[in-house]
This record gives sequence, structure tokens and C-alpha cells, in this order.
Amino acid sequence: MSETSPVASDDLNPFTVSPPDSPVAVTFGKPEQPHGDELTFFEVHLVAEGLNAGIVAESLSGDWGVRELPEQSEGDVTRFEDISLSGFLRELGGAMPWDGFKRWRSLADELSFGASCDLSGHVTLVAAIRPRPWEPTWEASATFMYALGDLPSVADALELWFTSRRAR
Repeated sequence: MSETSPVASDDLNPFTVSPPDSPVAVTFGKPEQPHGDELTFFEVHLVAEGLNAGIVAESLSGDWGVRELPEQSEGDVTRFEDISLSGFLRELGGAMPWDGFKRWRSLADELSFGASCDLSGHVTLVAAIRPRPWEPTWEASATFMYALGDLPSVADALELWFTSRRAR
């Protein structure tokens, strides 16, 4: 079973996604809705061997962003579908091993998760962060792996963490 940080009882406690014995961690912190609507900003820190970087990501109602739909895209036009990060991870974990690469991103693409899966059910996730504006000057990414069956529990814990902060 994968380890994630426990769901905290206060707003100061972040949520970390990190497989057991992995040097890679993606930590979510301080979701804020400064305008009193769905627009949400939250801190994201990416830590790996020799890497410690952070940004503020933009989403709707917590962890909502979009998934790329390459099979429906044409030429330079990329099609997207609204989905939360927790929903994306849950779907990955509920599937059989698949071919290809799947990608989720935050609204302004400051945070993205890409995923591929081998035939034995090992999901390779690539977490990437980049600053806004639309032409970022740098990007940091780290790769880590989960068993296919572990992703639903990671997704459930992440969704609960974001939901508990929205209700405040």
C-alpha cells in the first residue's frame, strides 16, 4: 500500500504524494480561494534528489484541471476534458494496464502529471511544475512509480484533503 501524508485537521498541514522508499515527493499546501469563488490557488513543492522547487498552481474548486485528449485533437488544436487530479489518478488506478501516455494539467499548466503503465501494472508518473506566465522560464520534473492498484487510495486521500479545506 502506498504512503501518503495523513489528512490534517488544520490548514497548515500539507499533503504529500510519495511512494514508499522514494526520494520523490509532491507536496500540496495552502489552498486559497481569494475571490470567494471556485478559483483556487495552492502551493506545490516538488522534491527529489538534487531538486527542491515550488510554484503556486491555479485550479477550480481544489484540484480541478484538465486532461488532454490526444485522440480527439487535430493538428495544432489540443482538446481537453475537465477532471480533478484526484479523479485522474483514480481513473488511472481503476484501469487495466494501457499503452501510451496520459496527461493531466492545472488550469494554467503550472502543474502537470503524466502517466504511462507497463504490462505488469507499474504506473510511472512524471510530476512537472513551471512558473506562470504562459511562457515559463524554467521547468522542474521528477519521475516516480506506483502500483496500479495503489492509485485509488492516493486519489481518495488527495480528494479528501482538498475537500476538507474547501469546507472551511
